[in-house]
Amino acid sequence: MSAIPSGLVAWGTILLAYATFSLIQQSKQQETRRIEAEQAEAKNNNNLRILDEVIQWATDVASCRVERETKSIIELKYSFDSQAIRGTYILKIVTPFNQDLFGPVKILYDRITKQVEALQQYNDAPDESAERETKLVAVQENNREITESFNNVVDKATKIKLSLLSL
Repeated sequence: MSAIPSGLVAWGTILLAYATFSLIQQSKQQETRRIEAEQAEAKNNNNLRILDEVIQWATDVASCRVERETKSIIELKYSFDSQAIRGTYILKIVTPFNQDLFGPVKILYDRITKQVEALQQYNDAPDESAERETKLVAVQENNREITESFNNVVDKATKIKLSLLSL
């Protein structure tokens, strides 16, 4: 008769051990899912911060262009030059994004550096010369291209940002 109760105790111990093991496994899985969710949210928040920086940079570039009437050529060149320096940082932080964003940012950056060169050439040209007028046309064309690139960068960054916010 003592064999039946000791057999029940053994089975009870095995069931208790299995239940404990199952609870520990379930707890580990829940913790893993929680950590993964937190990491995904942190990555998403970081991407949103980067997109905000890109949009702010593009807006600052556009404001350089808009303010051209109120600044001297040297001040305007300095403004674009500082945005080009900032653009090198922006290019680095957008590399994790696909070409949809990196491409337009690179184009805007290239147009900014082109504008810095055009402004320097305009400034170096003799006053009241045909060469200076030609350089002014180049500066104005660069302004148009910068505006086009600004719109493209902001459009792409905004679309990516909206898709991240809808996750």
